[in-house]
Amino acid sequence: MRIEDLLDRFEKEGRDRNLIRILAGDPTLTDDSFKNEKSLSSIAKRTGIALGEVFPILSLKRIRITAGTKWFLT
Repeated sequence: MRIEDLLDRFEKEGRDRNLIRILAGDPTLTDDSFKNEKSLSSIAKRTGIALGEVFPILSLKRIRITAGTKWFLT
């Protein structure tokens, strides 16, 4: 499947294709990134810079759930 097809699919689901493209291309975003708040904060900061004026404010929101933790970029 081509990347453009995947981005189209994300866009149809209401997600920002530019955000997905930037995150998919970040070599530091790995499974282990989600275990470390500092790592996620760095990724969020770089992503916000890369998006420029589209999303000038980007921060992390952590919500604890029974099975673990969910992270949201807001």
